[in-house]
Amino acid sequence: MEVYAATANESVKYEVVTSLARPDAAPALFKIAQSEKDHRVRDVAIRTLGEAGGRKQLTMMYARADADTKRPIIVGLFNAQADEELIRIAEQEKDPAAREEILSRLRLLVVDDDPGLLALIRTTFEDVEVDVDEATTSASARALVASDPPDVMVLDVRLAGESGLDLCRELKADLRTGAIPIVLLSGLVDLEPRI
Repeated sequence: MEVYAATANESVKYEVVTSLARPDAAPALFKIAQSEKDHRVRDVAIRTLGEAGGRKQLTMMYARADADTKRPIIVGLFNAQADEELIRIAEQEKDPAAREEILSRLRLLVVDDDPGLLALIRTTFEDVEVDVDEATTSASARALVASDPPDVMVLDVRLAGESGLDLCRELKADLRTGAIPIVLLSGLVDLEPRI
């Protein structure tokens, strides 16, 4: 940190900032991201803050950010795997460009054995440029989640074979997948007492 404070050289600052991509450096990165005058170094500090896991700091910064600063903060939040924060920001964002930036980076996994419903959900989300992956069974969904976890899942409760509720419970119990937001789809009337 002393090297960063002692230099005006942009490339030295860049090297210092990128070397700080670890959780214990999040406070220093947050300070740099807030105070750095050179926007290129500031943007790298913001993205690196995400790699260091600075979800809370980035969320606070986004609330006060101007339009030019929002984009690197969005990238930082994706680096921090802050899916819930990004979804909340997208819901509240009034700037269409910033909202589109968030939505265009989201990956959605839809798990349903009804081809018509899969097509409807895929089309709806692709219209707002959300990447959509599909699975028709719990086994194929499990394989997709294991290879590349989605940002959000839409899961049918009544899948052929294994229940969607069982898959949901399994994913929520696993530390690697427990943070993935899951929206349950059901035509069942008595679902609430079972969740």
